Amino acid sequence: MKVPLRSQTRSHPRTVPLRKLQTRYRDLRLTVEHHRGPLTAVALSIRAGARFDGRHPGLAHAAEHMLFQRTRNLDYRRLTELAADLGGHHNAVTRYETITLIIECFNEDVEKALWLLSEQYYHAAIEEERWEVERRVVMDELRGFESDPVQLLEETAFCRFFRGALAHPIAGTARSLKKLSAQHIRDFLGQHFVHGATSLGVAGGIEPDRILKLAEKFFCGGPKPIPKPPPVEPGRVVVLRRHEQGTVGYVTLLLEAPAAPRDFFAAAVALEVLGDGPDTRLFQEIRGRLGLGYTVDTGSMWGPDWAVFVIGASCPPDQVKLLRKTIESICADAAAWGFDKSEIERARKKLKFNYALLGNSLFDRAIALAEDCVLGFPLPEEAEDMISGFTDEEVEDAWRQVWLGRKLAALLT
Repeated sequence: MKVPLRSQTRSHPRTVPLRKLQTRYRDLRLTVEHHRGPLTAVALSIRAGARFDGRHPGLAHAAEHMLFQRTRNLDYRRLTELAADLGGHHNAVTRYETITLIIECFNEDVEKALWLLSEQYYHAAIEEERWEVERRVVMDELRGFESDPVQLLEETAFCRFFRGALAHPIAGTARSLKKLSAQHIRDFLGQHFVHGATSLGVAGGIEPDRILKLAEKFFCGGPKPIPKPPPVEPGRVVVLRRHEQGTVGYVTLLLEAPAAPRDFFAAAVALEVLGDGPDTRLFQEIRGRLGLGYTVDTGSMWGPDWAVFVIGASCPPDQVKLLRKTIESICADAAAWGFDKSEIERARKKLKFNYALLGNSLFDRAIALAEDCVLGFPLPEEAEDMISGFTDEEVEDAWRQVWLGRKLAALLT
């Protein structure tokens, strides 16, 4: 369940593309960046993630799977062969807020790639017989999640931390999947795959004007109402305990973070100081001084009206109580006494370095352009401006507010 901060914010270096185009076409958002090179990445993001599942947990994730089964013009085999003919990646991911499809290919194949995405977007053919086959695949994926005790602990903690639209796993449950029908999936796509909830992000070597013409050619749906996001509510603040007959203990701490982007990024700098790198406070204490365990992780998840920071670490099962006390003590000390100036500067530089690493990927850039646009999240370069401009006091105050807010501890013993 943890999503590393550097991945969740999808940050990149300050890139100056040769040309950039931002527009709306029939309510569909389109952002194109030109980068010299032979490849182009295209991401199509729809605000139709697991938050919108309603009475059928796992519905959005099942819909994502079915987009790859067949369309009005392509059966399963031809769809997969056409994607392979492009020579690059063709995949999708479901999050709580979005479903995002992504293709990376040679510049000369972008027209075929956009046509394929439009086929999946408009013309997915959801047949009961094919869903019965794919349901077994999704169930096996779910069993894989549940077989990992740490992942199950984190997922359970997240679902307890909220009530309402986020209080279920993205993949659903075995019970909910058994009740899910092809008609449910067809209704879901018809309601949520609308232009007003959709963003197309393109990064690569093809000219922006060419992308605009192709978008006008392939994405030509009529206007439909935009579904209102169902409410997110705070859940119970409890200590969650799971007992496993294993050799690894684990502590996960969930902290409610501010959803407002500026406050979110100020607190994110503080989380990087506490962090999971060898120089950070948590790592130094848990691994360096106490030798409690190998794994130390920090991460985040964000939506337009909710956000969560996650801190996790492993240890022997009989040391879970000490590990929890150690994590909470370090976090509390940071809220009470703040940070050294040098710690904050290192945190800023590490974030910028992570931006630079991610900036080498057209794949990640296209996802950022699509997802951040449809959700109203700052683009990577905007986030970098915020992080560079924070005073030390703003970072310390942001962490203090997070620590004094709602939190949940989950323990695996």
